[in-house]
Amino acid sequence: MDIRLGFMINILKAYNFVQGNYYYNIITGNIGSIFATGGIMSVFKEGIR
Repeated sequence: MDIRLGFMINILKAYNFVQGNYYYNIITGNIGSIFATGGIMSVFKEGIR
């Protein structure tokens, strides 16, 4: 298996996990967690570019 492919799959898993937390936090109404998770997402998106 190509190492790069495995690396991309791991990134996608991490991204989906963060997105899941983001929507979970919206549902539970935890503003602090939404802010923290949103910050992580923005950093992650900047890192991909």
